[in-house]
Amino acid sequence: MTTPYTERLPGFTLARLTVDALIPRLTLPLADAVAVEADRIAKDINAQVLDMVTLPPTGEGVEARGAWLKLLGELIDALHAIRADARAATILDGPVYGSSEAIHAAVQRTGDVFVRQEPYGYDFVNDELDAVIAQADYMSGDTFGVHAALTLNDTTGLAFFYEHGSEDHMRRANTLLRFYNSCPLAGKRRIALIPVTDARKAYRYSQEGYFPKSVFPWGVPKIVARTRVCLAIGNATRLVAAAYKTMSPAKATAALQAAWLPQGWETGAASLVPHGETIAQWVARKRFDKSKAYAFLWFRRSGALGGAHPELDTCVTATRDLIKTIKRNGLIENAAIVLVGDAGHGITDGVDIDLTEYWNDKRSPFISGDRRMQLALFAYLVKAGYNLMNIGMRSGALEGPALLGVRTVYLEEIYNLQEGRMDQWQGVVPGYRRIELGHVPSAEGRKALAATLAKNVTDNDYELKDAAAYAAQALGRGTAQGVFEAIFKAANGVGTASTTLKYDPFSVGEAFTALCAQWQRDLGVGSLRDDHFGADWADFAWRVKSGLRAAHALHKALVKQRICAAYKGPDEGLNDTDKAKLWDAVGGTIDTWQIVGKHH
Repeated sequence: MTTPYTERLPGFTLARLTVDALIPRLTLPLADAVAVEADRIAKDINAQVLDMVTLPPTGEGVEARGAWLKLLGELIDALHAIRADARAATILDGPVYGSSEAIHAAVQRTGDVFVRQEPYGYDFVNDELDAVIAQADYMSGDTFGVHAALTLNDTTGLAFFYEHGSEDHMRRANTLLRFYNSCPLAGKRRIALIPVTDARKAYRYSQEGYFPKSVFPWGVPKIVARTRVCLAIGNATRLVAAAYKTMSPAKATAALQAAWLPQGWETGAASLVPHGETIAQWVARKRFDKSKAYAFLWFRRSGALGGAHPELDTCVTATRDLIKTIKRNGLIENAAIVLVGDAGHGITDGVDIDLTEYWNDKRSPFISGDRRMQLALFAYLVKAGYNLMNIGMRSGALEGPALLGVRTVYLEEIYNLQEGRMDQWQGVVPGYRRIELGHVPSAEGRKALAATLAKNVTDNDYELKDAAAYAAQALGRGTAQGVFEAIFKAANGVGTASTTLKYDPFSVGEAFTALCAQWQRDLGVGSLRDDHFGADWADFAWRVKSGLRAAHALHKALVKQRICAAYKGPDEGLNDTDKAKLWDAVGGTIDTWQIVGKHH
C-alpha cells in the first residue's frame, strides 16, 4: 500500500547516500567543489524536510522524522567541525539547522511520540569523560548553564532523562533538546538521551549511582560506564566558573560565542528567517541609541500560567519602584527602561522600549523560535557598543546573556532550593552580580513559596523517616526515631529542635563517613561494609545517603520558613534593606556601567 511517506522514501534514500558520500570530504581546507555540492545537498534536504513536516503525524511519520533527524545530526556534526570556513557556517546556519528546527517544531506542534534517540544518541562508551551532569526533562532553566559547561569542559557529558511514557514530558524534552541540537559539541558525542519511567527519581538516583530497572528500564546508562554516578545539575555552574578561571573570561566567552551564535552576529547581519529582518535592522527599528544607558527589566509570569517556581514571578510593585528610582531619582544618567519577557505586566509609565515577548514579533529575526537568535541579540548589542544591563529574578534566561558579556543583576531569595549555585559566578564572570533578597517580592509569590516549603517539609520528613526505619532495621539496633535524629544531626550539625536561621550543612560524603564511624563503634565492628553488610552494602549506602539528602532539604525548608516568618517588609514589594542592595548594584557597582550612564 502506497502512503505519502512511502512515496517520499526514494528521496530520503538518495539524500542518505549523498550525505554518506559527502561527509568524508568535509574537511579543512574546504574545496570549492565540495562547498558547492554541500550547499546543493543541504538545500535539497531542506526542501524535502519542509514537504515532509506538512504530512499527517502517523506512525510512519514518527519513523520518518527520526530518520531525517539522524541524517541531519551527522551532517551537523561534520559541518560544525569545519565552521571556521564561512561557506560551511552559512550552510550550517541556514538550510541544515533550518531543517532540524522544522522537524522539532513539527514534533512539538503535533505532540508526536518522541522521535528516535539517535540524533542525540550515545551509543558507545567514552572512557575520557571525567564527569557526567544529570538533567531531567523538566529542568528548562538550566539549559544554557549545562551547555556552557559541556562546551568549556570537553571531558564532561550530559545524561538527559526523559519520561518516555508521558506526552507532556516528551514535549518539554523536545523543547530543551532543540537548543542542544542547534549547538552541537566538538569532538565525540557527549549527550545521552535516557528514557526513564520517572524523571525526578532518575535525577536523584543517578547521583548515588543507583539505577534500578523500575526507573531505568534499559539498565545502567552507558555514559556513566566510567564515572558510575552523575553530578547534580547545579555543578554545571561550578564547572563554568572553573573554566572562566582557568581559560580566562575572554577565552571562555569567545568559546561560547563560537558554539552558540549564528553566522553574522557580530555585525548584526544574522537572520535565520529567509528574506527576513536582520538583528541590526530590528535594533534600528526599535530605535536603540548608543547615548542611552539601557536597563533591561525582565518580567516573568510563567509561574502564574502553570510553570515552575511561581514564587519567582515578577512583582509589579517592585518593578515600578525600580523604574521610578532609576529614572526619576537620577540613579542613572541618560537611563532608558526596556521591559522584556512575559506579557501581562500592564506597566507603561517610564518604559522607553517594550520588548515584551519580542520573540513573537512576526517581522523579527526571532520568530523562528531558535534560542540562538535571542542570545545573538544581546551579544550583538554588547559588540556594537550599546550600554545595557539585565535585571531580573532567578531565571535561566539571564544566564546565557551573562556568559556572553551582558552586565547582569541576578536576584534570588535567601536559601532558595538552588541557593549558592549562582553565587559561584560572582567575581568570576565579568559584569555579573548576584543579589540575595530576604524574601520574594510579591504577595502571590510568598503564598506560592509558603505552599512549596510546606510540601518540602512533608515530603522530606517522610523520606527521611523511611530511610531511618530501613537503617535501624538493617543495623539491628536503635529505634527509627533515634536513627532519624542521628541522620539529621550528621547532615546539618544541629538537632531537629534547633531554631537557627542559618543553613550551613555538612556534605553528604562527610556526614555519611561520620555516621558509619559511629555505627561501627556501636556495633563493635571494624568495617560496616565488610563485617556487617557485605553484598547488601550498596543498597544500604544508597538508602542512608538518600536520607542525608532528605535531611538537608528538610532543614533548609524549616530554616527558610523561620526566615519568612521573621521578614519585615511590605506585603507587596521589597523592604528597605533589599531595595538598598538592588539600588547599589544597579547604580554603579558592576563593571563599567558608567561608560555612558553615570552613577550620581
